[in-house]
Amino acid sequence: MSRLVPFGRISQPMLSDFDQIFKNLDGFFFRPAQGTGAFKLDVEETPSAFNIQADLPGVQKEEIELKLNEDGVLVIAVRKEEQAEEEGKNYIHRERRCSSAARSVYLQDADPQGIKARLTDGVLAVTVNKRDKKDGTVQISIE
Repeated sequence: MSRLVPFGRISQPMLSDFDQIFKNLDGFFFRPAQGTGAFKLDVEETPSAFNIQADLPGVQKEEIELKLNEDGVLVIAVRKEEQAEEEGKNYIHRERRCSSAARSVYLQDADPQGIKARLTDGVLAVTVNKRDKKDGTVQISIE
C-alpha cells in the first residue's frame, strides 16, 4: 500500500536506505555555485560601458588573471595557494591549500582598448568600454 503514496509525500521512515543516502548527500555534492569555490560576479551595462564587480576576499592582485578574448568574452581567473613553511617541526600530517576559480561573461561590442581594473578591499572592479556601433544602413534611391 505504501507504493500508492504520491512521489514526494513518503514519510521519512518509509524511505529506503539507498534513497536516504542520496537525501543526506544532497547539498554535499550538489551545492550551488557559491559553495563550489566560485565567486560572486555582478555585470552592469550602461549605454557606453560594462561595469563588472567580482567579490574576491583575501585575494591579492598577483593571484588574478584578467583577459578579454577576441570573441568578447571576459575571463576572471583566480589561483590561490597557501603554504606556510615552518622549520624545526616534525609533521606527521600536513595540509596545504590550493584553490582556483574562474568566471567568464560575454560582453557584446566590448572594446579591448582602455579596460580599467582595480582591486579594492576584496572587490575587483572592471570597466570595459563599448565600441561605437557603426550604422550599417545604406540609403537606396528608387529609379
